[in-house]
Amino acid sequence: LTNYRGFDNSILLTNLAHEVALSVREAQVFGVSVRGQGSDFSAGYGLHLDTDSPGTFILFADTQAGGGYSSSFDTDVDIYSFNSNFGIESLQQIQSGGGYSTIDGAVDIVFTRPDPEPDFYVNGVFQSMTGVRINIESPDSSTRAVEVYSTGQISVVYD
Repeated sequence: LTNYRGFDNSILLTNLAHEVALSVREAQVFGVSVRGQGSDFSAGYGLHLDTDSPGTFILFADTQAGGGYSSSFDTDVDIYSFNSNFGIESLQQIQSGGGYSTIDGAVDIVFTRPDPEPDFYVNGVFQSMTGVRINIESPDSSTRAVEVYSTGQISVVYD
């Protein structure tokens, strides 16, 4: 019974990591398939993650084809909120030789038809990179990570 809270946090954290990974996959499927916004079928789809809003992330349609997320021009498909005290702890760039470097601010992961490989935007600017690591933290400081690679691979990492 004494470990129940830790076990509960661990299950919630794992579920949240999988929810983020599935949301990235959903953006990938929407971006590659023919899901339209009104009469426009050319929009890419992506996920907007921001360390300034660690409790939420946004699945959006890139209706302006500007690449990065713009709350003024793009369409929010869904806004996800984490359970209380859970959230995005940090965003990191995956280095090509291994290792990570911290990203300050927002990251947009965008999929545009017909390419299943994402484009990455850091604070609205396109970045050529190996991938992005999304670190999610629980109230007891446990973490899980979702890694999205430039090849289109999406995985949940248990550290």
